Amino acid sequence: MKKKILTAAVACCLLFTLVACSSNPASTASSINATTSASTADAATLERYDYVADMNGNTVDITIAQNLKSAKLEIKSMKLDITALCTVEGNTLTLTELAEGNEQFYEGLSATPYTLNADGTATPNAAAPGSDEAEKAEEPATLERYDYVADMNGNTVDFTIAQNLKSVKCEIKSMGLDLTCYCTVEDGVMTLTELVEGNEQFYGGLSAAPYTLNADGTAVPVQE
Repeated sequence: MKKKILTAAVACCLLFTLVACSSNPASTASSINATTSASTADAATLERYDYVADMNGNTVDITIAQNLKSAKLEIKSMKLDITALCTVEGNTLTLTELAEGNEQFYEGLSATPYTLNADGTATPNAAAPGSDEAEKAEEPATLERYDYVADMNGNTVDFTIAQNLKSVKCEIKSMGLDLTCYCTVEDGVMTLTELVEGNEQFYGGLSAAPYTLNADGTAVPVQE
């Protein structure tokens, strides 16, 4: 009789233990769901992820990843694009590191943060007073004209220089040749510095010497 009572008591204890254990997973699941919901609610978001910026007359399309950790930037008219790591705090985008693409293009775009506006525009923030960037902004480099013509061994080469003086499109229309390259313009002299897109041999010939940019629209190779 004592054995039966003892057996019944042990069975009851096991039953209560199983019931208690079976209730814990539901409680744990609820806790996990609540934590996940809170994390989702706290995740940073933007109203939109595509923006357009104006950089010295060039339209830059900015597409930000939904995790706000990277952005793709393009100047479609020049077939230039880069991917960069970034931070987004509030409505301010800051490019922090080049992930893929041309370094010179990245340096120009990452010089200042951007304010992301509700209308889809991204506005470069003004540089701090007294900074090198501010001084450059106050005295932007300009040319009287941006289209020039050069004679290269009897072939007419048309140069179209970007308004920021950082790049130029070169064409020999009669031969169907064109390229885009980076350049510098200092004191009326243009130097081609790096091919962006186009034929390397064509670029090699054009970049062999700097060009004097004349008021009459001609570009004359500088003789060494």
